Amino acid sequence: MEDTFETLDQNVKTEFNPEQKKPLTPNAIKGMVFGIISILSSGFVITGFIFAIMAFSYSSKDMPTVKSDPIKYRSSGSMLKAGRICASVGLPISALYILYYIWFFSSGIYTMY
Repeated sequence: MEDTFETLDQNVKTEFNPEQKKPLTPNAIKGMVFGIISILSSGFVITGFIFAIMAFSYSSKDMPTVKSDPIKYRSSGSMLKAGRICASVGLPISALYILYYIWFFSSGIYTMY
C-alpha cells in the first residue's frame, strides 16, 4: 500500500491515450443522408429514384479515397457503405412504386373510387 495518489495519477495519464478524430471524406455524409431520404421518399413518384441515384453518385466519388487509406477513413467508409445500401434499398422500392402507379392509372381502377 505504498502507492500514493501521484503515482496512480501518473499511471492513469500514461495509459489513457485518446485517439484522434478520424477525418471524413466530403461526400460521406451526403451519400448516407441521400440514401436514407431515398428510402423515406420512395412512395412519391420520382423523388426516391432521384435521391437514390444521388446517393450512389456521391458515395462512388469518395470510394477511391477510402480505398487508398482505409485506416484513416474508416468511419467514412462505413458511412459510404451505409449510403449505398440505403440507396440500393430505396431504388427498387421507388421502381416498384412507379410501376404500381403506371398500372393503377392505366387500368382505370382510380375511376371506380
